[in-house]
Amino acid sequence: METPKEKTVYVLFRESLWQSICADAVTLAMMVFCIWFSAGSKFWNFVCFVLLILFMAGRVAKGKSRVMKLTREDMKKWAADL
Repeated sequence: METPKEKTVYVLFRESLWQSICADAVTLAMMVFCIWFSAGSKFWNFVCFVLLILFMAGRVAKGKSRVMKLTREDMKKWAADL
């Protein structure tokens, strides 16, 4: 039995590592295709660069929100709301 000072923290991942790798691979493949397709065009190279920056910013923000740290009581409430 836990004492009030010794609360266990559970970490839940919202997507698996395999799903993350597949999503990143598809996104980067699309980026490579866009860069190849826009060869010689400064405008489309700029658009691809902006998309790459947005993708990287999204990955940083997503990495922070993928993990939830819950106590036992909070995890029970979260599971009950599913």
